[in-house]
Amino acid sequence: LGDPATGVLIVDGCDFPKQGPYSVGVARQYCGALGKVANCQASVVACYASARGYALVDRRLYLHEDWFTEGYRGRRTRCGVPADVTFQTRTGLAWALIAGLRERGPLPFRWVAGDEGFGNTPALLDRIAAAGLAYFMEVPHNVRVWATRPPTAVPAATGKKGHPFTRLRLAPGAPAPVRVDALAAALP
Repeated sequence: LGDPATGVLIVDGCDFPKQGPYSVGVARQYCGALGKVANCQASVVACYASARGYALVDRRLYLHEDWFTEGYRGRRTRCGVPADVTFQTRTGLAWALIAGLRERGPLPFRWVAGDEGFGNTPALLDRIAAAGLAYFMEVPHNVRVWATRPPTAVPAATGKKGHPFTRLRLAPGAPAPVRVDALAAALP
């Protein structure tokens, strides 16, 4: 199945309606299968596709933040959630899947694809790029982007409370971002 020339990893959410206090992860949250907020279990899955075929290769159960509150302690114990499990966002779970599959190595890929649930998270996209991978992600049409990376710098000034800035910001005179749908419409 593994093919370094054509291998692509696809991350996606997989949610399904579920009720009851004995199923791990059930919470009132957005359920993709229903297209609305409802009681469901949610997960993040990784699929691999290449010229040789495709398969579901890994998955992680998403535990809603509520599951880490004191009110859910008994439920976590009853459902067998290990004590060392901590809250992770869906995009955090996606990165764990990506990093784990890369580390294990039998399925080489240069590209990661996903829908806007993952594409609209710059921190995830930055991690993918920093790992030397390319990505093809959906974003909402009104997201603002640059056709090329604008110049950035850490400002020499201090913030409102007198603390020095530490993060990169757009450099003075940098071009303004444009909506992604306008950028796409301008392409040949």
